[in-house]
Amino acid sequence: MSNGRPFEWLGAAGSILGVVSTAIGIWVAVVTQELKVTSDHQKLRIDEQDAKLRISADQRATMSAQREYLLKVYDKVFQAVETTDKRKQQVALALVESLDDPGLQEKLAKVFASAPTVEDPSTKNRAKEIQVSASAAVAAQAGGNPKGWDYDIFWCEQQPANQDIAKQVVAAIANGDPAHGRVRLRSWSASQNQQAGYAVTGYEIRAEAVERPQAEFLKRIIDPSAPQPFNIKTTTGLSPTPWYLSVWVCPGK
Repeated sequence: MSNGRPFEWLGAAGSILGVVSTAIGIWVAVVTQELKVTSDHQKLRIDEQDAKLRISADQRATMSAQREYLLKVYDKVFQAVETTDKRKQQVALALVESLDDPGLQEKLAKVFASAPTVEDPSTKNRAKEIQVSASAAVAAQAGGNPKGWDYDIFWCEQQPANQDIAKQVVAAIANGDPAHGRVRLRSWSASQNQQAGYAVTGYEIRAEAVERPQAEFLKRIIDPSAPQPFNIKTTTGLSPTPWYLSVWVCPGK
C-alpha cells in the first residue's frame, strides 16, 4: 500500500491542475467574449459616425486608420490574456496605454489587472495604474458639457509624482468648472517633450492669445491643486484649437 501512495498524490495533483487549467480557460473565454462585444460596439459606433457625416477623403482615411488600430489593440489583448507570456502582455498593455479613449483604457487595463494569466507583478501594477488614471479621466468626462471647454492634462513621465498632481488638477476642474467639456489625463514622455515647440518645464497652461481670459479662469481653479502656481504661456501655432486648453505638470527632479 505504501508503494502506491506517491501515485495517488500524483493523480490528485493532476486533478487539481486540471481544474485550475479549466477555470483559467473559462475565464479567458468569458473575457474574450466581453472584449469582442466591446470591439463590435466600437466598430458600429465608428461606422455610424462614418455614415452620418459627410467628410473629406482625408478625414475618412483617418477614421479608417483609427478603426484598424483599435482592432489591432483588441487582437493583441485577446492574444495576451490567453497566455502567460510576459513580453506579449507588456506589449499589449503598452498599446492599451496609447489609446485616446479613457473608457476603453479603463476596461482593457482592468482585464490585465485581474487576469490570472498575468503573473508578473510589475505588469499587474502598471495595469492598475493605467486603470486608475483612466478612471479619473472617465469621471471628469462624465460631467462634461459638449459646449464647454475641453482640457488635456499632461504629466511628464520623468517625475512619477507628476501623475498624482495631474489627477488632482483633473479633480479640481471637475469641481470648479461644472460647464467643462472633455477632460483627459495624458502622460508625456521625455522623447515627446524634446519635440520642437514643447520642452515644457514646471507648471504651465498653454493658450492662444484670445483664450487668455479662460486660461486665467482655469488658473484660479487649479492653482490650489499644485505645489506651485501655473504659468500661462501664449501659443502661436499655425493651427488654432478653439475651445481647448492644455495643462502641463512637468516639474523636473
